[in-house]
Amino acid sequence: MEFTGERYVPEVHGNIELEHVHRYLVASEFVSGKRVLDIASGEGYGSAFLAQRAQKVIGVDISSEAIQFSRKRYQLKNLDFKVGSCTDIPLQDASVDIVVSFETIEHLDQHDLMMQEIKRVLHPDGLLIISSPDKYYYSVEPGYSNPFHKKELYEHEFKQLLSNNFKQCAYFVQRVIYGSNIFSETQKSFLKGYYLEGEIVKETSGITKPTYWIGLASNAKLPELTSSVLDQPINESEIVKSWNDIVSTRDQTIQKINTDLAGRDQIVQKLTGDLAERDQIVQKLTGDLAERDQIVQKLTIDLVERDQIVQKLTIDLVERDRAHSKELQKIGEEQSRLKQQLNARLSQNAELEQSLNFANHEIIDYYISTSWKITRPLRWISKKLRGKSA
Repeated sequence: MEFTGERYVPEVHGNIELEHVHRYLVASEFVSGKRVLDIASGEGYGSAFLAQRAQKVIGVDISSEAIQFSRKRYQLKNLDFKVGSCTDIPLQDASVDIVVSFETIEHLDQHDLMMQEIKRVLHPDGLLIISSPDKYYYSVEPGYSNPFHKKELYEHEFKQLLSNNFKQCAYFVQRVIYGSNIFSETQKSFLKGYYLEGEIVKETSGITKPTYWIGLASNAKLPELTSSVLDQPINESEIVKSWNDIVSTRDQTIQKINTDLAGRDQIVQKLTGDLAERDQIVQKLTGDLAERDQIVQKLTIDLVERDQIVQKLTIDLVERDRAHSKELQKIGEEQSRLKQQLNARLSQNAELEQSLNFANHEIIDYYISTSWKITRPLRWISKKLRGKSA
């Protein structure tokens, strides 16, 4: 099965393996010749482990997918798997001698109903072996929140739940210390503990800051369970593996960085060439700009000179326009005077011509009257002159 974090699978190693396997090792000490219920059996590895000693083991899980997987993977004559929940166990009353419930109770919030169902299917003198994470050390102190947990219990809540339902109860604590340790709470005097936190050493009895509580509960006399340790080579511990993973990730990161740096060097080399070409272009543009500035400077001087010339020409044009206007005025006045003189001359000429014609008539008439010898020519001349006069 795929590991999602909700159910442990044997293919996952580290702290979670130590914790789960050690619990089933402890439980296996009590199951010889017994009928056992493994509630919330998950992938089925724990039920199969208990079946090696028990008379009969029934694994119950709410997931039909998990049950189908378990049936296919673990096929033993004394092992069976059924779909069911902690609050609705598919077994008859008093049908089992031992109920194993590891990392189950925190996944639901109906704890009292779960206890009632366990007591129903459990023989009156039967044994419950149950574990629960300590809410303070599991979640509160490390600031951790497990998305699959609905209701975790503090130490006093866990103990109260068991004592409310069973006459006899014993408690054990569990925590991984390069291995899994399960010690009896009532035998603390047999174990002296030291806990180093920073530069402070604390002396305690038993295990400090237990991550999990394990309870044995029954209405009959409890079997004796000695403290135990499931050791593991430090090189296989979760923290060392995590360091190895970190180192491996670091090496991969360094390799990627080196590759990126090599690529970056090529890019830098290309950019350096591009910058050299750009510098040449900039140098050429700088020279062109200098030439342009010289041209602009010369044009500026030419424009200033042109503006001076235009200003002088403008002044000359204004003066010329004034002189021209005066000349036009004089010419107009002279034209008016000459026109008046011309009109006067024309009037005089008309009067003179009229006087001349009159004199001519007088002369002609005088000669006609004084000389008959010239009468005929004079008449002719007179006609001509009168014709002109007309």
